[in-house]
Amino acid sequence: MSVVTAPYIGTEGNVHSGFLESVRGAAKVVETHLRKLMIDYPDYMVVFTGHSKGGAETALSALDLVRRIDGLRQRVRVWTFGEPRLGDTHFANVYNKELGAVTYR
Repeated sequence: MSVVTAPYIGTEGNVHSGFLESVRGAAKVVETHLRKLMIDYPDYMVVFTGHSKGGAETALSALDLVRRIDGLRQRVRVWTFGEPRLGDTHFANVYNKELGAVTYR
């Protein structure tokens, strides 16, 4: 079985193209709502969670959004269950550097 990958912007890494397409399809709507909620609830943590395919999309969404929304990194936690492999070693290193300490698998 062959997996189609796509470059993850800003890194040398590649991710599963289907997960990337799925996340990018909803990214603007999620970002808009999340920015408003962060203002309305400044003391709340932001938790991303998902299972299986949703776990991969969760991790990718969290990374995308902490790179675009100031102040989110300090408020984010990521929980995934049964997450399939999302990307290659280069991508994994980037993810672990940015969100590894607040990700629970």
